[in-house]
Amino acid sequence: MNRNLVQLAVLAALALVPANAAAQDAQGLGTAIARACGTIVDPATQGVLAGVVTDSLTDTPLPNARVKIVFQMPGEPVANTADVTTDRTGLFTFCAVPANVTVLLSATLGASSPPILVPIEAGMLHVEPIRLPVSDPTKPGVLVGRIVELGSRAPLDGVSVRIAELDKATLTNERGYFTFGEQPWGIYTLRLERLGYAPREVSVHVTGNLTQNVEIELPQKPIELEGITVNVAPRRLRQDLEGLIRRMNLGFGSFITRETLERRPEARLSEYLREVPGVLVFRDGLRAYLEVRGRSCTPEIYLDGQMFPVDPEVGVNEYFTQELEAIEVFKGTEVPPEFIRPGFQYPCAVILVWTRAGV
Repeated sequence: MNRNLVQLAVLAALALVPANAAAQDAQGLGTAIARACGTIVDPATQGVLAGVVTDSLTDTPLPNARVKIVFQMPGEPVANTADVTTDRTGLFTFCAVPANVTVLLSATLGASSPPILVPIEAGMLHVEPIRLPVSDPTKPGVLVGRIVELGSRAPLDGVSVRIAELDKATLTNERGYFTFGEQPWGIYTLRLERLGYAPREVSVHVTGNLTQNVEIELPQKPIELEGITVNVAPRRLRQDLEGLIRRMNLGFGSFITRETLERRPEARLSEYLREVPGVLVFRDGLRAYLEVRGRSCTPEIYLDGQMFPVDPEVGVNEYFTQELEAIEVFKGTEVPPEFIRPGFQYPCAVILVWTRAGV
């Protein structure tokens, strides 16, 4: 993408964020559009089409929406089609769209949007927001999120997260994630506290029939303590990887190593599970779920050796494979004894997820 299109991407992204949003949100969206298209656009013969898909009732960005364009090239008897999936911010981008054609643009996520006619001009970025009637105010929504450190973006564990209006609280796990599960429709205040960090309050909108996934940054607030000796224990011991190698040598289960994961760092866990023999992955709106050997299955997932709850509204789509070291998948009687909970039968499947931290 040439300099003019990069500048257009940043400026036109202002149309993709609410009027009260910070300027850096538009800057970030513009940068994302420019990065997605790179240098593949010929400004003399092609244009770029981008936008954000949001819920029509709450303006919540909708990830995993399917966006499609249809256009007819002069002299060609058959129409051309292309489709993409929105990212975690609801953004979609079509690069290198032929100029001097009119495309038919639409999006689907359970509900479908009315088609939009967009004339494409050479060397131009066309911004078309799409609104979908997805949320339902009569139903509860799911609230999940992640807390990271401002600046370094390192995940923060042990952060107290409280919904002030409902008097409910939880703590973030070692990857910075928290979940409150289903909550009534409404606007709530999240109160965040952690030793060494400035407290913060953030408003969130729980939208019926949707999963609200928020990411919040906490700034450091150093404190000085005297006479304290701190012993830091590694979060992950080397025997974790030794156990991985041992299980690979036994010949049971399926294994996805770092070499394979690095080929598609932005892929979700569900995309790799499709490659495991005997496992089928299905999509239901935002949710991905499994069938193992022909039976519907809710797998038990362990993150760095500790059981991690699966959000029922998102399923295995909750996990991205960037920063992962390895994935192990065991079905039924393949499950190693150390991952069978006392008093329980063999689970339908166990998925072991190992991060790169601590290696």
